[in-house]
Amino acid sequence: MAGFCLAAYLGAAWITADVSPLRPDTPSYLYFDPSRSIGYPLFLWISRQLGGAVLAVPLQMLVLTISLFFLGLAFFKYTGRPVLSVLFQLGLVLSPEMWKFAAMLLTEATATAAVALWCAQLLRTVRAPDSRSIGFLTVISGVATLVKPSLAPLFIGATILVLGQPSWKQRGWALALIAAGLTTTLAVTPIANLFLHGSTDSGSPVARGVLQHTLFCSVSKPPADPDSAFVERYARAVTNYISAAPRAVHADRRHHRSPRHARTRPPPFAPSRRRPDPRGSCSRARWQSGQRTCAVEGARPRRPDGISAVAPSFPVSTTRT
Repeated sequence: MAGFCLAAYLGAAWITADVSPLRPDTPSYLYFDPSRSIGYPLFLWISRQLGGAVLAVPLQMLVLTISLFFLGLAFFKYTGRPVLSVLFQLGLVLSPEMWKFAAMLLTEATATAAVALWCAQLLRTVRAPDSRSIGFLTVISGVATLVKPSLAPLFIGATILVLGQPSWKQRGWALALIAAGLTTTLAVTPIANLFLHGSTDSGSPVARGVLQHTLFCSVSKPPADPDSAFVERYARAVTNYISAAPRAVHADRRHHRSPRHARTRPPPFAPSRRRPDPRGSCSRARWQSGQRTCAVEGARPRRPDGISAVAPSFPVSTTRT
């Protein structure tokens, strides 16, 4: 099984060599954005200290490979069936989508590795439950939650495992250990933000998901909870503006998003190359004819010496020299 995992690692590293590791969410992980949990940014920071950001991809692929190997080994010890264990190991490592995401600087690879380790430790704990096994299971649950906050239900799984052992005398101690691990995990990210940014404020991934769903998804029914209603109320103006925009605006947005025009067409807010008229909005012909009133309301007329008048848009009584 170790040979299968090693071959899968080398093959995945060779196949995904041309895959760009950068994605739109990558900068928020590289620079400890407060909206992200501290787990994966800390992993990237350690990778940069060891050998640069380019080391993060092979390192997280190696961590994923080791985790899958431990899961296959735990499955073999739990079932005692070699053929079934080999097939199970092959099913774990022969996943193209998993390795594709492992080649990107995203949380998917490390989160999958944490879940694989959690499942391996779960099988070991089921075979021989004790406080040490529950402690390792709690630590893995905390690491997985720090990498991806949506994996917090792993603590619930550990709690169900403890409650499902009626003959275990140290159940209370194990439940206290799980509660302490959950509390510590929830406190790590705010404390890290306090040291990094001077504030314990952090963005909620649940709120970010609700905002994205409200802006870009069609909601079939009005939101029931107060948080979703708050986001829906303030995002309604944006959705109405996007839906009511003229067709030319949508066509222009699609034109700018097209890869064919990415390098040939300047950005929509690029500064104009035309030199500004030193007389403001007044044309040369009107100044030569002696008219001193600008055509555009609110424009500031300028004197022949280049000094702008104080009041905007009114006739100037001075004569031209």
